[in-house]
Amino acid sequence: MASNHNVLSVGELQEWLNKKADIEEVKLTDFSDAFAKMLNYNALNCLLNNGAITDSTQLKFRLYHLRNTDQNAPYYNIPDSDSYIYVVFEQETGYMVSNCAKLQWELTIARGVSDFDIEHRTIRFLEYQASISHLNLKEY
Repeated sequence: MASNHNVLSVGELQEWLNKKADIEEVKLTDFSDAFAKMLNYNALNCLLNNGAITDSTQLKFRLYHLRNTDQNAPYYNIPDSDSYIYVVFEQETGYMVSNCAKLQWELTIARGVSDFDIEHRTIRFLEYQASISHLNLKEY
């Protein structure tokens, strides 16, 4: 049986983010209804969910805002970066997203991949490889 020892849980990713960036938790209601609907749709249909959760009422989102501070300058000083950077984690499906490409790549790498992902070259493994490439090429 393949091991998941290389894969961080959503909680561990939240801890990773808290150590790396100056963040504050925000509410889903701070965003538009359209944004909330998009998050629900994406979390329910993400590959990590694989159809396990089909009801959006079961989703548990945790949203964070990266404060515009010196600590977060590597994200805010990117040309064309948004003036408000967020990260969203969904606790049940493992879905995560950020509107900062650099941070999205870093989160994907930090999450890691399982032995199964590596052995079978899953979409999760390919996303991991692509994230490393994007960061190395500074494609953000």
